[in-house]
Amino acid sequence: MKRVAHLITLGLLISFGAASAQTNISMWHHQAGEPEQSVFKAQVVAFNASQTRHRVVEQNIPQGSYTTAVTSAALSKTLPCLVDMDQPDLPNYAWAGYLQPLNLPASVTAGLLPTALGKYNGKVYAVSQIDQALALYARRSALQQAGVRIPTVTRPWNKTEFEGVLAKLSKLGGKYKYAIDLRNFDKGADWWGYGYSPMLQSFGADLINRRDFQSAQGVLNNDKAVQFGEWFQSLFTKGYAEKNPAGPAFPAGTVPLAYEGSWAAADWKKTWGNDLLILPPPDLGSGPKIGSGSWGFGISAACANPDGARAFITFLSAPRQVAQMSVATGAIPVSDAAAALTVNYKPGGQFRAFLDFARRYAVPRPPTPAWPTIKTNFQKAMSDIVNGANVEASLDNAVQSIDQNIKDNKGYK
Repeated sequence: MKRVAHLITLGLLISFGAASAQTNISMWHHQAGEPEQSVFKAQVVAFNASQTRHRVVEQNIPQGSYTTAVTSAALSKTLPCLVDMDQPDLPNYAWAGYLQPLNLPASVTAGLLPTALGKYNGKVYAVSQIDQALALYARRSALQQAGVRIPTVTRPWNKTEFEGVLAKLSKLGGKYKYAIDLRNFDKGADWWGYGYSPMLQSFGADLINRRDFQSAQGVLNNDKAVQFGEWFQSLFTKGYAEKNPAGPAFPAGTVPLAYEGSWAAADWKKTWGNDLLILPPPDLGSGPKIGSGSWGFGISAACANPDGARAFITFLSAPRQVAQMSVATGAIPVSDAAAALTVNYKPGGQFRAFLDFARRYAVPRPPTPAWPTIKTNFQKAMSDIVNGANVEASLDNAVQSIDQNIKDNKGYK
């Protein structure tokens, strides 16, 4: 008995010694909802227990004040070693010198979707575990009633076909007040930049010249962009979509088609069951496009232990951890290996289409520090267009404001 007690005591001392030898790595994490928050905390605990060199010490920051907290800490040189960030915010942080490139080995990043890699100037500064995708949602019964083809990933609706679908759905009448819910009840610039710029890109235009990110002239206001604006405006003038909806119409059953993110899939599946279809976005001329990029993990420029920080990000990027986060949030896992560990995203899973859309159609929001002014001015232009403003003038005004911001910031060089 004494020998057993001695061995237990010795084991505890060894365990304590190993734990005390771990180097602390401070981390800020935006305060996500449940169960995401609990799963992430469990992953921190699992990493700390998996090795004896590093110990991540996490602090939650409310999401509403997260960006302000990061900026303030960076200016006072008190940023933690690890930070998470929404991918569109990354270029601003990197440009300001808050972050360092991850320099992860190819063995870590090779199996991840491109949408998982947050880049600036060609370098990876953050890695995400999950992503979202845009799609068309439809009531199967309505499409059958209207006599329209159900599109596939390899054969989506083209522009002419999509317009025909909207025209037929708008004539169904009865419980259906409009043909499509475009989610324009959301007035935030984040949604308008994320949600509607892929349609612009599918027309063959873009938000900014991605060759050097120095100007939107001739890109956001070229002929293709004007054609897109006129087309988008026509969806409202023709009565296909409601101009000023109070909220989502698809879950209420008053429209048969919706343009929405993958975050709605689980709830809408519960509402509509087998009558719900998840469809690719239309090809408006240059192929279907969707937005991409979610919250990811990066290393601050002042981090004293980047090797430990990289070890933690590598741990989070493994299939098991990615799958755990996907199951917890319902979001897309960013690797096929992780998807295979889930019910919804494995081959044949009920939400597998979103992973296919992310792989085939995703276009990142412009990785430039000018993104905040791009999304704000694009939202204003598009909102004005929806409300009947001149398309060409609205886009020209957006271009002028975007280019002036870039000039005022000396090209963000």
